[in-house]
Amino acid sequence: MLDSYGRYSTEFVKAISTETYILPSVTSVTPTTKYNQISVSVVGANGTNNTSKYYYSINDGAYTESTNSSYTFTGLNEKTNYSIKVKVVDTLGKESNVYNLSVTTDAYVLPRVTNVSTSSTSNSITINVSASGGTGNVVKYYYSKDNGSNYVESTSSSYTFSNLTSDATFYVKVYVKDSNNRESSVSSTSIKTKSNVKLYNYIKSKYTSQGSNGLYYHDSSLTNGAGDNSYRYAGANPNNYVCFGSNVTPCPTDNLYRIIGVFGDNVKLIKYDYANSNLLGTDGDYSTDTFTKSSSSLYKGELTTINRYKWNNSTQKNTWSESNLNKVNLNTNYLNNIGTTWSNLIEDTTWKVSGHTNERVTPKEMYTAEITNATKTYGPENGTSKIGLMYVSDYGFAAAPSAWAFQLYYYENSSITPVNWMYMGLSDWTITPYSSNSYDVFNASGNGNGGLGTIKAYYGHFLHQFCI
Repeated sequence: MLDSYGRYSTEFVKAISTETYILPSVTSVTPTTKYNQISVSVVGANGTNNTSKYYYSINDGAYTESTNSSYTFTGLNEKTNYSIKVKVVDTLGKESNVYNLSVTTDAYVLPRVTNVSTSSTSNSITINVSASGGTGNVVKYYYSKDNGSNYVESTSSSYTFSNLTSDATFYVKVYVKDSNNRESSVSSTSIKTKSNVKLYNYIKSKYTSQGSNGLYYHDSSLTNGAGDNSYRYAGANPNNYVCFGSNVTPCPTDNLYRIIGVFGDNVKLIKYDYANSNLLGTDGDYSTDTFTKSSSSLYKGELTTINRYKWNNSTQKNTWSESNLNKVNLNTNYLNNIGTTWSNLIEDTTWKVSGHTNERVTPKEMYTAEITNATKTYGPENGTSKIGLMYVSDYGFAAAPSAWAFQLYYYENSSITPVNWMYMGLSDWTITPYSSNSYDVFNASGNGNGGLGTIKAYYGHFLHQFCI
């Protein structure tokens, strides 16, 4: 180096060094998967300068720039492997390393039908479905009764097809959809609508000969029979039980009835056990007296307490159409208590209530006086209503045919009461008046004798299983 005089001088120069620039880096990437998306969460380290941007790429596609350390790839295919790349950039635009990972999307979990139950009537089928969601929630149900030809969409897990043919088999198919509009597999079953056989036809079908299944056909050739072409149950304990007023299984005692028989196209039912105030009320011809089961070992029913009702306390005459037992207890309270669905099934009936001059007659002779001669002037006026009481002849013909030759007065015979399914072991009202007396009514006696007698219409005897 030259000095001020143009001469070279000698001196020492200190060495200068620069710092190394540290790049940002991606240290880890954590993926989270669904059936149609992959989310990644990035952990990075700053270098000389802070990280300012993140870049994400899938399957070697263009990078997507973001200022967020997490990113979600959407619209992907389920159960598919994807290559993910991630890098970061600092404030000077210096890039990190590229972090690579391979991620597979989840399988879509479809909704599924877990159970299908069905029930039917003679003209409808009801389908109840249990289903579970998978990836999405179940939101719609699809029902078909014709093997999948046509489906009905519903948001309810129950559906009823109506106006169907009776005694026909339907092939049911069901599937569901979830909130992502994905379908379950189809579940199949079949169900048959019930036969639309009328009860009277069903009962008639049980008759093949006299006494078959406890049934007797009272045509003109049946010895000592009614001769009215009715089908009547007779004997000790025929299988003539039916549940009316309830669909509960087993049938509640209050809804258990027995079939007296078929008369034309109508079936006549009689209550299996006595009717208490829960059905008939405490107004009308109700009596506060009660019977307790312990007071008679002959009582065949199940009730521990039975309310008493008078036949006609208001006028104290044997005129059925004036009886509050008829008008209030039976044809108002009872009908209201069973509801319109069931009461609408009961036919309005003209109860022919002509009686007889005494009880020393056979069931056929009593039937002739009650029904055939019902227009005679000595009989009280007829009553038209849904509910009545048993006729004396009903009680008589309920015994085995061997008893029909006996006078009803002698139905106390120990060979008759055990083979009369209508005998309850207590005194029961009938609808039949004692026609020579305007105050007396026939009753089926109980408490041991089981015969037939008369009693004042306003006495508080038991209400028997009434008839519909």
